[in-house]
This record gives sequence, C-alpha cells and structure tokens, in this order.
Amino acid sequence: MKRKCVVLGILIGLMAASVFAADISLPAIVVGLPGKTVEVPISGTGDNIAGINFTVTYSPDLLSDPVVSLGALAEGFTLESNTIKSGGAETGEVRGVIYPPSVPVGTFKSGEGVIAKVVFTVKADAAACEMCDLILDITQPEKFGVSNAAGESKTADYTVKNGKFQATYKADFNLDGTVNLSDFTILLDGWGSPYDLTDFTNLLDDWEKVCK
Repeated sequence: MKRKCVVLGILIGLMAASVFAADISLPAIVVGLPGKTVEVPISGTGDNIAGINFTVTYSPDLLSDPVVSLGALAEGFTLESNTIKSGGAETGEVRGVIYPPSVPVGTFKSGEGVIAKVVFTVKADAAACEMCDLILDITQPEKFGVSNAAGESKTADYTVKNGKFQATYKADFNLDGTVNLSDFTILLDGWGSPYDLTDFTNLLDDWEKVCK
C-alpha cells in the first residue's frame, strides 16, 4: 500500500508540473527584407497571467525603431514600453510591461496565442543572410516578471525560448532565404503594386542566391 501511495504521489507531482509549466517564446527565426518592417511576436499561454514585464534584446546594427503592441491574449490590458538608448543611439533593448487596466484584476485570455508584438525596421544596409540573436528576458530582479491576479510572481513556472533574426535578399519576396522562380511569380502577380522596376532589378541581381 505504501508503494502505491509513493507512486501516486510521483504521478500527481508530474501532473502538477505539466499543468503549471509553460513556455513564453520568440519565433525560432524571423526573416526580414532590408528597409522593411518585420514583426516579432511574443507567444505563450494566457491562462492565469494578469501581468508581465519583458525585455527583448536585439542587434541595433540590423534592427531599429521597435514598436511594441498588445497581442490578442492581452487585449484590453494596458501596455507601456520604451526603447533603451545611450547618447541618442539605440542600445539594442526594448522593454515592455503589460498590466490590468482596472480593479478587480482580470487575466489574459486562456489558451495559446500572442501576448505582445514587437515590430522592427530592418536596416536598409543590412547584409543579406546576416543574423542576430533575439533574446527574451522576463526575470529582471527589480520587476515582477509574470504575475497572477493575486499579484504573486509566477515567473518560475515559465520557460523562455529565444529566437533569431535573419536579413535576406531584397528580392526574396517570400522570405525563404532563396531568390528563385517563386519570387519571380510573386513579382509578376504584384506588378504595379507593390512591386515595380526596382524590385525587378533586385531580382536579376539576386537571382538564385541562397542564404545557407
């Protein structure tokens, strides 16, 4: 009987871990065109989250002018964000905090989805295939991290997954790292809007180039 109780206790413990453990993540890789914008979602499970603060670290040599907005899971909440600068130049950190707009405190929508989005502008002179890390931090000691409706920090219940950004060729219209017939088809279908002669010239210059 004692052995059965021990086994049952282990199973209950594992079930509890599976219930409370969750990911908050960036995409494994985001591909963007020089001079264009690129969206980086912060995704996770909204269940029982009433507030979150986060920092996304990036390379200011490749990305700039981050704009943070709420994702669908945090709709109706309040968002504040700021881009960290030194001497007027971006340092490569953008910070955000999402918190309830009123009392009693509500929680994010349940289920998997997007908590927040960061839209960057890719530097116009970004070299094709150049990459940088995108690092997500929710554990700053001076902040509350992830909290529930009771104001308790639940940061330890979440695993963070980081990502990468890769610049691609100007004619890589489908953002797959290769300039080929697929991009030519997209160019033809969008000729006049949004594509024009400049895009066609880029296509000829980058034809069959591949980011490995």
